[in-house]
Amino acid sequence: MENNKKDLIISYNSVRGMAASMEAQMRERCIVIDNAFAKPKSRAAIQDGDPRVAEILAAAHDARRIFIFLGKVDSGALAIAEFCATRLAEHAARMHFVLCPHELEEKRSVLAALGFSDAPQSVFEDTAYRIGAQCNEWPYLFGLAAME
Repeated sequence: MENNKKDLIISYNSVRGMAASMEAQMRERCIVIDNAFAKPKSRAAIQDGDPRVAEILAAAHDARRIFIFLGKVDSGALAIAEFCATRLAEHAARMHFVLCPHELEEKRSVLAALGFSDAPQSVFEDTAYRIGAQCNEWPYLFGLAAME
């Protein structure tokens, strides 16, 4: 890893669907901030007083790369994208957005409007999405972070 810096992984969901050993390896290699943003339904819900916000801002300074999960719009994906544009803008060159297929074009359009049209964006689709259940971004996020 470049200068022993770790990658930062941010998601509003809990880590799930991974073997305990794989999760432990991910947490050793990366700064993992799960359950970020208690209620990211709107930008106003992402408050400076939230300890997770402070943790994200501090971790972003030292991170090698920053992977941000943007899930469903009604779960706060657009508010998180706006947070990245306003509070993490100085780290834009190291951001990589991971999107599930829910409202994909809307998320891409908002990212472009926020100035992230050139930022790396990956889209994953898992079995859960195909059957209408909640997507599980964690194996995909860890896979991206594991790549050098």
